[in-house]
Amino acid sequence: AEFVRQVAANGTVQDFEAEARRRDGSTIWLSLTARAVRDGAGNLIALQGTAQDITARHAAEEALRQAKK
Repeated sequence: AEFVRQVAANGTVQDFEAEARRRDGSTIWLSLTARAVRDGAGNLIALQGTAQDITARHAAEEALRQAKK
């Protein structure tokens, strides 16, 4: 919901990180970039963008934080 709100308000969002659940129940992390697609009246009708799996990067960052402790 926060991602859609930001795209609607700003027209674009880059590098938005979100946690997602797969059908098997496992968790992955995504980096999302998108732009708003609007109709002639300016209403938001779709989002167009990309999603990149950053689970490995997220795990490496967490391991680094733990190692620093």
